[in-house]
Amino acid sequence: MILKFSKSSKVLGAGALVGAALCASLASLPAQAQVASSYKFMGLNWGMSQKAVRAALAKRRFRVIRHTRGAQKEFSINKFHGKFQRVNRGRRLVAVGRVAGQPVFVDFVFGDNDKLAHVIVKSRWWNRTVRGARKIITLSKTLIEMYAERYGSPKVIQDDGWPDTASWQPAGDGSRLHMFVRGENGFMFSPSYKTGLRVHFYNPNIRSDRASLMMGGGILPEQIKGAATLAKRYRRPPPKKLSKKDHEKKEKKDFGGTQGYND
Repeated sequence: MILKFSKSSKVLGAGALVGAALCASLASLPAQAQVASSYKFMGLNWGMSQKAVRAALAKRRFRVIRHTRGAQKEFSINKFHGKFQRVNRGRRLVAVGRVAGQPVFVDFVFGDNDKLAHVIVKSRWWNRTVRGARKIITLSKTLIEMYAERYGSPKVIQDDGWPDTASWQPAGDGSRLHMFVRGENGFMFSPSYKTGLRVHFYNPNIRSDRASLMMGGGILPEQIKGAATLAKRYRRPPPKKLSKKDHEKKEKKDFGGTQGYND
């Protein structure tokens, strides 16, 4: 983490008092985390048009699978619960690709003004199995580590040794970044209920007259606490050594068969 200090200290007196006063002043100043200039998904600039985003996605091996407009089913956040509701964010492009090595759906939201205002990343892994749950937990840890190294440590809530909520402070341009893992009606990783991982990049300065202004996906928990050393605590485990047979199985696996949020 990069730290910076205030330069507002004034030195009074002369001679030996100068050095003593300066040292005392600096020692009393709190270190502050550097504020990110902007939160961007894959470096895409806020306000980009659909045409520009499509071209950028093609270069990054993301495939657009759907173009929608109007109210769409969205896995939203209600404090510590997840719920499905229809949200009108205007025009969206839905794409598939990989983030941190795992398959994801991504909604690129343009409102009605053809300006990129939201990017909602959703894990494709929940298939109501223990394996799917472990994949989501691993992805939540990896994403926090990755974005903490890039943007600074977030405020975090973690339960059972893994994080289910991460929220970064507003960036210099006003953009925001949140990550959630939630279970439908509060039942996380239950075979009978949907569990989702959702990462939400958004810039509230880009408005659309006829589209919803709901920003972070719902109501944020009030119990978020700081975790200054989170990026150091969570490190990606070394890759597991696979046999030749395991490699063949991995290559044949069809990730498209797992359930997505829009199913």
